[in-house]
Amino acid sequence: MKVQAPKGYHWMKSGKSYKLMKDPKDGYKKHRGSSKTASFAIQKVHKK
Repeated sequence: MKVQAPKGYHWMKSGKSYKLMKDPKDGYKKHRGSSKTASFAIQKVHKK
């Protein structure tokens, strides 16, 4: 599932996951590891 970053933030790739990072004052510009959307796997059942 693709998830849009909240307004004023972008996703940064962190290993196999993502972290949110605040956009710079001069606005977001694409850079290595960054994206406005991130893909996450859907877990359908709880694991014990």
